[in-house]
Amino acid sequence: MIEPMKKVVLLMSAASREPSLEDLRRLGVVHLHHPPSPPAPRPPAGEGSEQLRLEEKLGLLRDALALVSTGSAIPPDPPFSKVGLLNSVEAATRRSNHPAPSGHPSLAKEGNSSPLQGGVARSAGVVGSAGMKASMESNSPAFPKEEGNSPPFQGGVARSAGVVGSAGMKASMEFNSPPFSKGGTEPLSAQSAAEGLALASELLALHHDLSRGASDLAALRRQRDEQAVLGRFDPQDILTLREAGVFVRLYVGSRRDWKTYSGYAGVKHIAAKGSTVYLACVSRDEPDRLPLQEIALPDFSLDELETRITASEQALADRQARFEKLATQAPLLRASQLHFRNALRLAQARAESRGDEHVVWLQGFCPAARLAELNRRAVENGWGLVVDEPTDDDPVPTLLRNSRLAALFQPVMDFLRILPGYREFDTSGIFLIFFTLFFAMILGDAGYGLLLLAATFAASRCVPAIPRPTLLLFYVLAAATVIWGALNGLWFGVPQLAELPGLRSLVVPALNAFAVDNETTIIRLCLTLGAVHLTLAHLWAAWRRRSLQSLADLGWMLVVWAAYVAALHVLIGDGDLAVAGGLAAGGLAGVVLFGEQTGSRFLRGVGRGLLNLPLNLLTAISSFSDLVSYLRLFAIGLATKEVAVAFNRLALEVGFDSVVAALGAALLVVVGHSVNLLLGALGVVVHGLRLNLLEFSRHLNVTWSGIPYDPFRLLTASDLDHERH
Repeated sequence: MIEPMKKVVLLMSAASREPSLEDLRRLGVVHLHHPPSPPAPRPPAGEGSEQLRLEEKLGLLRDALALVSTGSAIPPDPPFSKVGLLNSVEAATRRSNHPAPSGHPSLAKEGNSSPLQGGVARSAGVVGSAGMKASMESNSPAFPKEEGNSPPFQGGVARSAGVVGSAGMKASMEFNSPPFSKGGTEPLSAQSAAEGLALASELLALHHDLSRGASDLAALRRQRDEQAVLGRFDPQDILTLREAGVFVRLYVGSRRDWKTYSGYAGVKHIAAKGSTVYLACVSRDEPDRLPLQEIALPDFSLDELETRITASEQALADRQARFEKLATQAPLLRASQLHFRNALRLAQARAESRGDEHVVWLQGFCPAARLAELNRRAVENGWGLVVDEPTDDDPVPTLLRNSRLAALFQPVMDFLRILPGYREFDTSGIFLIFFTLFFAMILGDAGYGLLLLAATFAASRCVPAIPRPTLLLFYVLAAATVIWGALNGLWFGVPQLAELPGLRSLVVPALNAFAVDNETTIIRLCLTLGAVHLTLAHLWAAWRRRSLQSLADLGWMLVVWAAYVAALHVLIGDGDLAVAGGLAAGGLAGVVLFGEQTGSRFLRGVGRGLLNLPLNLLTAISSFSDLVSYLRLFAIGLATKEVAVAFNRLALEVGFDSVVAALGAALLVVVGHSVNLLLGALGVVVHGLRLNLLEFSRHLNVTWSGIPYDPFRLLTASDLDHERH
């Protein structure tokens, strides 16, 4: 079910805002929200930019953690833009008064060494702990008084809000966030968080230096390979000869060019590579040049290039070793990330507070079940508390309280990242029932269900981190697949297995997958299942409204059954179109008469219903397509069976006459059924979920526009782990 929410407004003294926010965060029940207000004057320096500074630090830590997760600092780059990475490093190094990482034009400053030289620590831009701690201190003044920003209640209530908090509470941003250890009791100090930020800065700088160094090393190697064909010589010797009046020029040409100029005085053959010939021309006349492509004189000799390459390789190896050593401190990065995430949430709460130099107030939403707890805390601390019902325009968050059975479907909802709106329906329970049926009908094979059971059991033993609800869900889906496959006699696509003693009695003749003319029964079953599914949606909507508009939902239910009768007539020749027409007419009449009854004037509502009749006719037609969409259960289930049978037949054609043939047949069976199982699982994801999330949800008017309930509280490591996964 969706937990009822109350809109609350908390009034507190401006002088005690910080300790009050700390106490409210420890309580952790209020989802903060403040309605948009007119643009206010820019707050004093240090307060308005606080969130930006914290977001920069979090970006730095996030980028560093992305690097650490790859296990190497050398490309591929982390999943963020290089410009953003460098800007983050630049911002961190600028705040810490350290030089920016060298090697990038936007960060380089006069006197910076190349990325392959100098100490790693110098290029890392380490942020000082003292500076970090200073940046975390809250020196923001009381919230400035703004026009139209008065508290929501006046007079005696406002004056009754006294100073909040105990004497021992620190009114600052320097808070103790729980670590990411299981216990969650050891606080991470501001100094340790600063050290984590410094570590992130150094890791990012190392990544930049390594990337640039790898690029420079590749360029040196290319230059060596290109220069090696010219042989070992010192370019300085050629320059010395030039000063003495002897000019040596290098050329590249073809073998035909060599034949042309081989007789010229001073032209020498250096080397040949395929059809390319390298020549040297020695003369005492500077303008004397050959009409060939001249090779620029290298900057370094081959020996010096190789020395530079060796030094670069060693520098890269040293930096890579340094990176790997720092990467072992990833827990510090995560703890720092948690620390600054909590700092950011506190800064956001501070920014959402409204008021003047005397009184500030916060607005949000609190679960009705925890309202007494909030009220008790307000009395203890002298806060003013106003409680009201949310309006239709309020962005009320959604908090689901599922039963143990309905909670089994929650892993699917979390995977899809969908949430019903506060005023919509919690469909977890009904989704679990029908998704289980759809899963079994699409996969369809009892043998595949046994494999899924075995895989789930093995995963529960080998991967303890898998959440228990996820394991239970797969056990339920696998068991349902075994039951459905046993009912239709499908075991790995082998009909003889269903004839074994004990399995034969489980087969329902009307559902037998290998029986002739049973397709009509399965089609009827799919359409009936779809009609029941959509009917439940309209009955649920009618029960929720409990007004004249509920009769319109019953009218739409009649339209669904009209589509059911028409689909039977079209697909299997059953059903009476006259009955379908009567049901559709009666249903649409109910929609016209009661669908727009939002006021006290009945005839005006009927008039609005008549105006919407053309649109409702199109909706009635779409109801037919929604119902026919449930035939995908039959089609995909049939495809799964036929693919299994086809692979079995291919294996029999290969035969088992020899060891090689038997191995080939066995491999064909294993690969074929594995592919079929994967395709069936994909069909479940695409089609089984679609029938719930599109067809059913559309008839229930669920738009999945929910806002997650995110109370103002201290985050823990498990919260960050949940976000990552």
